[in-house]
Amino acid sequence: VVFDCGRPQPLLEKYLTSQYGPLVMNVDAVMKHETEGDQGHGWAQLNEEGLGTGPYRVTSYEPTTPLRPVHPSEAAKKIRCPAIILYGADDVTTVVPVQDMMWDAFKANGQRLEWHFFPFGGHGYVDPGAPGYHAHAAELSWPLVVDFMERELQWDSPA
Repeated sequence: VVFDCGRPQPLLEKYLTSQYGPLVMNVDAVMKHETEGDQGHGWAQLNEEGLGTGPYRVTSYEPTTPLRPVHPSEAAKKIRCPAIILYGADDVTTVVPVQDMMWDAFKANGQRLEWHFFPFGGHGYVDPGAPGYHAHAAELSWPLVVDFMERELQWDSPA
């Protein structure tokens, strides 16, 4: 895919790399440079040759911001309570390599973990207003969440 906007468009590059970076890079090239389980992330930020996708480089899978100063995979390592995680296969925000990072982080924290991966549904698939909404995945998820809450918080849901 070639974008010719007639002049540099740094916001377009930032959007593409932050939203779709893991989907547009040469994954094989990045994974060859994996160290200590970072899935090539460190190399992707610092290399001079790009990621095999064009003249720009992905600078972060998920950039930190003032509202999210720590990557979620780092924050998950510090969680000290049970967690339930639900992912949909069509999630273009939290793609499988990021999910792998999250899995490792949650396993590292030593807390009880319940992980559900659905073969359908995008990011925010339980929210009818989200682009990734998937009614069937949402229908399957809510009983899992209620069951988890009842077990972990030891409360009875209203009948």
